[in-house]
Amino acid sequence: MNSTPLVSVGLFVFNGERFIEGALLSILNQTYTDFELIISDNASTDRTGEIAEGYCYARRPNPILPERKEHGRRLECAPRI
Repeated sequence: MNSTPLVSVGLFVFNGERFIEGALLSILNQTYTDFELIISDNASTDRTGEIAEGYCYARRPNPILPERKEHGRRLECAPRI
């Protein structure tokens, strides 16, 4: 497998606390694993970002985590270590 993922999957979310865990599990449990997952949190005011970060840390030891910004943030994580 290449070090660069073949496929990029984008997950755009705003205040998706109720649904983000199911969406992440659906994406991360695919049998195809040569992809990166990019989560774009559009300045959610609920626990969306916290939940997404938890999944990224579990899947990748050093995920790329942006600083929180008023206008949203981008979170990158991979399905494999």
